[in-house]
Amino acid sequence: MAAKASNSGASGAAAKGAPTISKMEAVRQAMAKLGWEAGRAQILQYVKATLGIDMNIDHISTCRAEILRRRKLKKKDAKVTAKPALPAVSKPASVPAPKIGGSKLEAGIKMQDILAVKGLVERVGASHLKTLIDAFPG
Repeated sequence: MAAKASNSGASGAAAKGAPTISKMEAVRQAMAKLGWEAGRAQILQYVKATLGIDMNIDHISTCRAEILRRRKLKKKDAKVTAKPALPAVSKPASVPAPKIGGSKLEAGIKMQDILAVKGLVERVGASHLKTLIDAFPG
């Protein structure tokens, strides 16, 4: 299978001077120009008129599907690798646990509560959690 497309409508001198592009690249250029939702017939017409490349409509469909698949994978990879950086967590000032006579708070803060706060910091971020805490009267 030939990787490069021939410019069948171009003159011999023009074809020698201009580099040929692959049919996949021709479809990619057409989709970039016409939009990612462009149909097969639109792409066929653009490739033939602009680039002078003859293509089968089924080949355009295959190239289009491959381009869209790769584009989707690239977006997915970008989402996975570009996780937002967590803001630096500053050490809170040591605040003594509230002492209320005869209540459960008398024993101090439980490990379960500390882990719950840690989970919230990881989920919403330290600055958002501080804003939420500041909303409650102390």
